[in-house]
Amino acid sequence: MEKISYKYFKEYKEIEALKRKFLSPLKAKGVFNFLKAVFLLVLSILNMITTRLKLRKCSQILQNIKIRVVYDFYGKKIVCYNINNLHFVVSPWEEHEFNIIEKFGKEGVYVDAGAYIGTHSIIMASKADKVYAFEANPENAKVLRENIKINNLEDKIEAVEKAVSSKKGIVKFKFSKGGDGTGKISKDGVEVESISIDDVVKGKVGLIKIDVEGHEIEVLKGSRKALKNFPPLIFEALNEKEFKNTADLLEKQGYNKFYKLNQFSYLALKED
Repeated sequence: MEKISYKYFKEYKEIEALKRKFLSPLKAKGVFNFLKAVFLLVLSILNMITTRLKLRKCSQILQNIKIRVVYDFYGKKIVCYNINNLHFVVSPWEEHEFNIIEKFGKEGVYVDAGAYIGTHSIIMASKADKVYAFEANPENAKVLRENIKINNLEDKIEAVEKAVSSKKGIVKFKFSKGGDGTGKISKDGVEVESISIDDVVKGKVGLIKIDVEGHEIEVLKGSRKALKNFPPLIFEALNEKEFKNTADLLEKQGYNKFYKLNQFSYLALKED
């Protein structure tokens, strides 16, 4: 599979421009040109840091503004209640994963671990016999249920308002301070009920998506039955170490091909 190109992203262009400025002092001829290049480089770095801080503050303010937008979404509808909801709906990063679901999804039930407000679950519903949508954040789960209802998918998608892990129990769930609706299992936080995929999902699994902010290994430990037929698996890894640990576990399970979809998402397959 060809890796996705992100050259059209503004952030990518900014990074490329900054790289050129980093190299410019090395290419400068003469002391004056060298000092000029260094000065421009420092200004660029300071400008980038200032811009990022302003954008972050602005983003936090916007996330706290309550809205209700019904967005046309691949022939369905998605209800959004803040700017972050809208960001995930229109993000081209998510669109690549939707394409993978359409292309590689097999017959059977689908699993959406870390369902957020239901974007992936709704795409999955067009192919799956049934979708299990796990979402531990109560606010997200409320919007998820609304999106299931507005699309008349109550018989197709089951919302499971629990944290996905390796087993049943109680875990601590830490919500993001940025108000963006994300969260993760942590050593400190609010106590929530946890459950494994194998505890809930019955029948042959046709595709799994896991996006649980670094808790993927524990989720996979509780998914051995679901993985026995090697369904295509979309998973998140925030860094190289997380990817290696996840890939090592999946290789032991029998998966043998891994494709990078975007900066943080990967596709695991078992190919002959």
